[in-house]
Amino acid sequence: MWELDLMTFEAKFSNYWAGLLGYTIEEFEHSYDFWKNNVHRDDVMRVEKEFYDYILNYLETYEVVFRMKHKKRKLCLVKI
Repeated sequence: MWELDLMTFEAKFSNYWAGLLGYTIEEFEHSYDFWKNNVHRDDVMRVEKEFYDYILNYLETYEVVFRMKHKKRKLCLVKI
């Protein structure tokens, strides 16, 4: 689970999210930039567009599948 403050872009991630990418919760940087920098570069624009479309009520739900970098530099497939 994760949450994002839309005013400050401060993010909070759960132990599950950190573990999914090979980090402990203490190692995981709780910021939007950290998350964005670990989304595969070919997926960033699509994931952000769908996110903003959801925030602006163009989409009823935010469901997206994308790749993220694991701490060990492998790719993980993530579905939100």
